[in-house]
Amino acid sequence: MKKLINLTPHPITVLDVEGNVLRTIDKSELPLPRLVEERVEAGEVDGIPLINKKYSEITNLPAPQENVYYIVSGLVANAAHRPDLLVPNTVRNETGQIIGCDSFAQIL
Repeated sequence: MKKLINLTPHPITVLDVEGNVLRTIDKSELPLPRLVEERVEAGEVDGIPLINKKYSEITNLPAPQENVYYIVSGLVANAAHRPDLLVPNTVRNETGQIIGCDSFAQIL
């Protein structure tokens, strides 16, 4: 049996095609994976500061484990390119608010 561990800062609500809640995956107590961010001042745009951002290493990402999938942000999944990392495919309501997801994606 495969195990899902939610490494996002909020619960993940999984919906069926009709919008019914199939399952809620609570956030884990593990530290959140993050990308180290470097910020460099790059001037301004119409009087507003402009910053260049560069992302490097990932912190707090657990090592792969057999039969375990980690739910993470798209930034983390894109940087890691691991098949055990999943990103929620979000579902939005009429006003554009995220109400859950209907599936997961791998970014390889």
